[in-house]
Amino acid sequence: MVQSKNFLILILFMFSIVEYSKSQELKSILHVEVVDHSSKELTPVRVKITDNQGHTTALPNEAISIMYGRNDKSEGYGYQPDSSFYVDGKFTLHLKEGKYNMSFSKGMEYLDQIHTVELKKGKSEVRKIEMKRWINMADSGWYS
Repeated sequence: MVQSKNFLILILFMFSIVEYSKSQELKSILHVEVVDHSSKELTPVRVKITDNQGHTTALPNEAISIMYGRNDKSEGYGYQPDSSFYVDGKFTLHLKEGKYNMSFSKGMEYLDQIHTVELKKGKSEVRKIEMKRWINMADSGWYS
């Protein structure tokens, strides 16, 4: 009886490894770097990624916990109420093949950007986004 249970556990374990491998093969890798247009340095941004049906994608590991919730404290929330998230300039996501819409914003002084990316099954896609200022208020003597 013990041997049959051990055999069953071994079979289930092997099946789970095969299923995990299959799921990883189906994923595409999206790697995004966001830089400031002038400095060419990585820059923090707000990002929203949706599939063609408007559904939010997975949250990248690089997402920064945000400040909202009880007493406006960071409580491990990765998404903003509109399903966007913040990163320090780069992130990687494992997604199913298909078309995705990506929007990037960085405060009032930068132009918002929207990009579409089409991921192929099992392939990697690298995107470099340059955030461009439309105005520099500090240079005009304005400070918040």
